[in-house]
Amino acid sequence: MPRTVAWPCQLRDVDTIARWGGEEFTVLLPETSLNGGAVLAEKLRSTVEHHHFNYRENILLSLTITMGVAQYHEGMSFDECLARADQALYEAKEAGRNRVVVKVTAPPSGRAFAGEPGSEDGSVENAHN
Repeated sequence: MPRTVAWPCQLRDVDTIARWGGEEFTVLLPETSLNGGAVLAEKLRSTVEHHHFNYRENILLSLTITMGVAQYHEGMSFDECLARADQALYEAKEAGRNRVVVKVTAPPSGRAFAGEPGSEDGSVENAHN
């Protein structure tokens, strides 16, 4: 089975990728906005979708991935954040797979988001690259 794909963007030293269960992985992106995480997820989804993986001799495989994205807020437990990402993942699978679903949630205690939930200035270009 294919083991690697070129990562579509540069990761930082603080970012972490780990297997989380049988066929699931988690990507932790500290100091990244919800929009930045969504942009990164879409880049990865598109890269995998358009990549042909070499499997054995002369066998090319096409794969797709489905992702759920959630943002950690101060006061939220890791398990709660992961559950929200997992819920987004299952929504994406139910919507037809090969897609990214972002779970937008208000911070605990009813605090409002500071600006748009995407990035500090609301622009995709300044998201995680």
